[in-house]
Amino acid sequence: MAEAAEPLQTRSLFGGAMEMAMPARFLDVSDVRPVPDNQEVWSDPSSDQSVVVEILEHSAHVPDAEAGAFFFRDLAAESDAPAQQLEGCTSLAPGDVPGVPEASARVVARGWQAVSKEREPAAAANRVRIDLAALRLPGRGSDVLVVLSSGADAAPGSSAAAAAAAGAGRRAGAEGGGALLAAMLRTLAVRDYSLFGA
Repeated sequence: MAEAAEPLQTRSLFGGAMEMAMPARFLDVSDVRPVPDNQEVWSDPSSDQSVVVEILEHSAHVPDAEAGAFFFRDLAAESDAPAQQLEGCTSLAPGDVPGVPEASARVVARGWQAVSKEREPAAAANRVRIDLAALRLPGRGSDVLVVLSSGADAAPGSSAAAAAAAGAGRRAGAEGGGALLAAMLRTLAVRDYSLFGA
């Protein structure tokens, strides 16, 4: 897999129970608004790019081979995305995520979703590149998702379009999201498995 083009900085997640390196430009969203206890949300507003690490109850009814598509579509439903396109899923080797050796399966799903920013109408949904990794931990009763969202096409009338027109901010390299996600996954590590409560 290709290397990320920018240096990464290790960040503590879930009170130190996990860690992952990401670009230094990413800021902890919990510093400005509440974030659910099962999520870590980091964002770079200047590039309209964000990463979410989420711990979910293990979806035992979903076969590993279908996990990427399942979680991609579940994310679209949670985001009320009026449109989506799954481009493909890839299984990862254990060496691609060495810090989570208990994962029984590791899969990446890639595609696009139409997503509106908070309090904006569906008509202002922006086309967002989604690179989603699902790490399955059935022995811990959990699935861990790492979702990298990269703004791509701003919808007319959206705040993202207004910012672009005003020259504020820079667009993330949406096509490079896969390389960045791969680089971050290589640094993801579970330090305390009691985080999963199983």
